[in-house]
Amino acid sequence: MSNLFQGYIYPNNEKVKYLDYFRGCFDSVFVAFNPFFKMSNSKDNQDYPEPTEITKFGEIVKWKSIKKDCAFKTYNEIIYGIRKYSRDIPNKEYFYKLLDYYCRKNYIWEPYDGTFCELIQGEIKRIFESNLYKTVIVQDEIGRETEEIETCSLEESLAKNHISNIYSKDKKILFTIDWDSYYFLFCSSKEIIEKSLKDSCLEGFFSTDKIGHLWEFDSEITELYKINHN
Repeated sequence: MSNLFQGYIYPNNEKVKYLDYFRGCFDSVFVAFNPFFKMSNSKDNQDYPEPTEITKFGEIVKWKSIKKDCAFKTYNEIIYGIRKYSRDIPNKEYFYKLLDYYCRKNYIWEPYDGTFCELIQGEIKRIFESNLYKTVIVQDEIGRETEEIETCSLEESLAKNHISNIYSKDKKILFTIDWDSYYFLFCSSKEIIEKSLKDSCLEGFFSTDKIGHLWEFDSEITELYKINHN
């Protein structure tokens, strides 16, 4: 796809599958979750922490732990709990109330959507650095604002600007997120992704040919992940 990096990069069309969309540019796509987190300096669940507070005091809580402790059958159900007002999902209120109660009881904050969480920004920087990229390209959601920056300043740039896409100049690594998603895509070769995920805080799963935007609402995918992600 020669025009992939012009305009919208994230494939926000439910009819298009990730692997089909990125074919010719990337052979693998890892769907990575924005993390839940706790604040080591506070047990206040009233006001969502500021980005600088999250960076300094935030501690990642794995989706796997949430799924186990709440007895959710799939990761989809966690997203149903987060998306309180989205779509007509069966048992949506149950998922929301269960997740809300669990998070409040354990002083856990839910992830937010549309941006790369502060707690994984350093990991994204590390992945570029470990693959010897001294600079990266950062871009807004619609591709109007594009800038090449030093990789070491990535976290600072993310703090100041709304960045939806981060990729290497040779276009061999891409991180992209949709404005309304609680997960982002890590696109590259299977070898680079697997190497990068070793000892990584990133959590998620490799896309298959059935996975696309808003996969969490696809009933076929829901049944598939009941089997494969227990």
